[in-house]
This record gives sequence, C-alpha cells and structure tokens, in this order.
Amino acid sequence: MYNRKQGAYTENRIFPYAKLSELNPDLLNRARKMAANERADHPWKTMNDLELQKCAGLYLKDPKSDKEGITLAGILIFGKPELILAALPHHRTDALLRKVNLDRYDDYDDIRVNLLESYERLMQFINKHLNDTFYLEID
Repeated sequence: MYNRKQGAYTENRIFPYAKLSELNPDLLNRARKMAANERADHPWKTMNDLELQKCAGLYLKDPKSDKEGITLAGILIFGKPELILAALPHHRTDALLRKVNLDRYDDYDDIRVNLLESYERLMQFINKHLNDTFYLEID
C-alpha cells in the first residue's frame, strides 16, 4: 500500500554508482537489432549505450537530489549478474517441475540473471518439459 501511494516507482530508483560498463553489451546490441527489425528507421540503431538507456527511460536524473544514473529497471534488464546481485540481492526466479512426486520437484532451475536472459532460460525450461506425453489422472 505504501508503494502504491508513493510518487515514484521502485523501478525508477537511481543507482548513481552503477556504470554503463557493468551492463551486458551483447544484450544492448541485441535490443538495437530487435528494434531495427521492428522498424528500419528506429533511432536506437545509431545511438550509443548511454543514449539508448536515456531514450528507454532506464537512465534518469532525479530533479530533487540531482543524482543521475542507471535505474533499477535498467539494471534488471541489461545488468551483468554481479551488478544485479549488488543492487538487488534477493532477485531470483525459481522454475520448478512437479509431476511424479508432488511433495518434491522433479526438475529445478535457479535463475539469477537479468530479465532478458531469465526469459530465455524459462522458455528453455518450459520447452524441455512441454513435449510430455498426454496422460489422464484417475479416470
């Protein structure tokens, strides 16, 4: 309730000591390519990393404190694991498969990377278990 009534989103919290070099350059380049594939004249194609972050709203300046830097959202989307761990130590996604023994899990993946890589790992986990043969319980 407190977060809803605040004037700012937690994702926009600025980390002034986080450096652009702590972001994954491969993911930034992939974001540029994806944007260019959507629209050939997309402005991200010609922007450097800082300009791209600013354009996406992932690098902000706080007018109250005059701090500027990468936001929590920018860290979670493009950050290397070390930066994510420093900014948000409890960030993780658990992928569990419970099929044979419902008290325990049959397969597990502890994902502690940025959101783009998390999505890919979750999709791999799902694809690994999606092609199961059909079976009907009880009847």
